[in-house]
Amino acid sequence: MNIKRIISALTSIKWKYLFPHFSLVLCKKGGKLELEKSVKLFGSRIVINEDACLCICKGTSLKGCLIQLGKKASMVVGSDCRLANRNIVSGNFYLGQNNYLMKESFVLIENESSLKIGNNNRLFCTVWVRFRGGGQ
Repeated sequence: MNIKRIISALTSIKWKYLFPHFSLVLCKKGGKLELEKSVKLFGSRIVINEDACLCICKGTSLKGCLIQLGKKASMVVGSDCRLANRNIVSGNFYLGQNNYLMKESFVLIENESSLKIGNNNRLFCTVWVRFRGGGQ
């Protein structure tokens, strides 16, 4: 009985890792991706390339999404949003008012990147700030 459970668990794990994301959204250089009010995304992958922008409007909920910001890319979050993403890497990150960044979130701020946080936000996540080492 236990062997059947183990085998079924292993086969389900295989499919989870073969197709980890439900959709892939790419925003090319100079583009703008805007998620309107009250949008809910689950398990998507959003890639924002150089000089592009991701705008998340009021009341949007993102859960289990992988968001990758390229160099000089920006992410603007409106108000009353819930973000439970896997990570937000690089780029400029502006967080509006009354937002929730849940425990699943991981924010990494690298060289030439910025993080600006508005009023009344709740951060339950890890924020890493990474600086360039050594001299010029």
